[in-house]
Amino acid sequence: MASFETQFATWVIRDRWLIIPFSVILLAIAATGIRHLHLDSSYRVFFGPDNPQRIAFETLEDTYVKNDNLVIAVAPANGNVFTRESLTTVEELTKQA
Repeated sequence: MASFETQFATWVIRDRWLIIPFSVILLAIAATGIRHLHLDSSYRVFFGPDNPQRIAFETLEDTYVKNDNLVIAVAPANGNVFTRESLTTVEELTKQA
C-alpha cells in the first residue's frame, strides 16, 4: 500500500489542471482581506481607554503637544560634517539629549 505522501503527490500531478485554477482563486479570495490589515504605531493600542496611565498621557498631550519627535540640526562652520571634531560634537549632543 502506498503512503499518504505518495498518494497525495500522485493526485496533485494527475489533477494539476484542476488544482492550479482552484489555488489561484483561493489565493485571490484570501488576498481580499489584505485591505483590512493596518499598522498602528500609537501607544494607545497597549492600554485600555480607562487606563490611568493612558488618561494621564492624553492629558499631557492635550496640555502641551502631541509630537514626540525632536530634530537637532548641526552645521559646522567649515561645511564638512565628517571631521573628528564635528562627529565628536554630534556624539556629545546625542548623549546629552
